[in-house]
Amino acid sequence: PIMRYVLGEQSGLDFSEVDLDGPFPGLDPAHPDANGPLVTRLSELARAQGLTVRQVADHVIPRGSVVGTPAQIADHIEAWVDAGASDGFLLAPALFPHDLDDFVDLVVPELQARGRFRRDYTGSTLREHLGVARPASPWVAAR
Repeated sequence: PIMRYVLGEQSGLDFSEVDLDGPFPGLDPAHPDANGPLVTRLSELARAQGLTVRQVADHVIPRGSVVGTPAQIADHIEAWVDAGASDGFLLAPALFPHDLDDFVDLVVPELQARGRFRRDYTGSTLREHLGVARPASPWVAAR
């Protein structure tokens, strides 16, 4: 599951065989692949609160994560926008760049099919697309 991946990705250690409902394993923060400060912090948290691996993962995985099919993710985005509760979204792919590629290749076309995401840009630069005028250069004398 994603929990094993996120713990492994962030800590630098292998969580593929760890029992998610078991106690947090004793990890060596000095291991050459380890993110030592994070491993120490997670180990101390687990020990102090008696947390399982799954509970520690819950502390590590960002809140507001959405996982699902492209249609389910599009539904989620639409619900927030339609409720007036969002004017944009911050994508934080767990596996970079693969998850971002999946979003672009799978979710964006779903949103486009629903008429909820642009198909073309209106300008050739970000400034033109946003309709922001180019400011006068302070280095060019006014005529």
